[in-house]
Amino acid sequence: MFRSSIFYLTTIAKAMFISALCLLQAGNLSGEILLDKIVAVVGDDVITWSELYSAMEFETKDQISKMTGENRVRFLKRYEKDFLEKLIDTRLQLTYARQKGLYVSEIEIGAAMKDIRDKYGFSEEEYRKALKQEGFTYEEYSEKLGEQIILNKLINEEIKSKIIITEEEISRYIEGIPQKDKQTRYRLRQIFLLKKEGEDRDALMARGIDIYKRLQQGEDFKILAIEFSDGPNSDKGGELGFIKADEMGVDLLEKINRLKRGEYTSPFITKQGLHIMQMTDRKGLQSEKDLKNHARIQLLNKRFQRDYSEWIKSLKERIHIKIMI
Repeated sequence: MFRSSIFYLTTIAKAMFISALCLLQAGNLSGEILLDKIVAVVGDDVITWSELYSAMEFETKDQISKMTGENRVRFLKRYEKDFLEKLIDTRLQLTYARQKGLYVSEIEIGAAMKDIRDKYGFSEEEYRKALKQEGFTYEEYSEKLGEQIILNKLINEEIKSKIIITEEEISRYIEGIPQKDKQTRYRLRQIFLLKKEGEDRDALMARGIDIYKRLQQGEDFKILAIEFSDGPNSDKGGELGFIKADEMGVDLLEKINRLKRGEYTSPFITKQGLHIMQMTDRKGLQSEKDLKNHARIQLLNKRFQRDYSEWIKSLKERIHIKIMI
């Protein structure tokens, strides 16, 4: 989780630290030693074979950790062009940022470092240790983080700041959302008690209250459902899955709507038996505000992807690129 969240440039980070003159052992079956070579030229910058394969191995670490020999070589070779394209796109942007005179200050890098430490509750020592485990020195990662900040500035200036979504576009998008997707859905668990033979309403409620008190004392809803529930999926903790608002009765919906995620109702009795319901998740677009926010986000993402692709294409037309593999 730490690696996926804080190492913003995982596709190029390790690659940037490999010397262009080093000797690397290719992962082929013959164990042949190959001299490092240039695989692409981007403006006045180069990408080497060692940079490309170090980036690939870093990014696919979990997938290739158990591979050996031919399978590892075949896997890396399959994605070689895709990774090279990512490296080229990143170098293009950094080259253009330099041409525009964009820079990052030590204060900005320090603030970004602090945000990461605070997010994961790391002390300075723990943070440096985590970087080391990922193969970075503090200085190396600081440099990479600085590059990412520059890229973010560039993307904001060149693309994001120029995207405007109108109210008319939002309205058209909302009109196109199927009605079923606008409904709120609730993920529910249930502890359900059937009325025993000869048991009256008060006795049934007393059993429910005993379980309710145990929940209030901190016992796990799922465990208690497995132990006591007579309902469906009791062996799975009373899991009912997602249920749409219009699939619930008015009284039940009113009870569920009062709950926050993880909270549960007090015991209540219906003609079927006694119920204690827990709401574990809520999804859907309940209000006009929710619909508009959803529409705006989706339209922004779609517009960004389109504009970013066009922008990268224009950079490739302006900056010299030569691929050598």
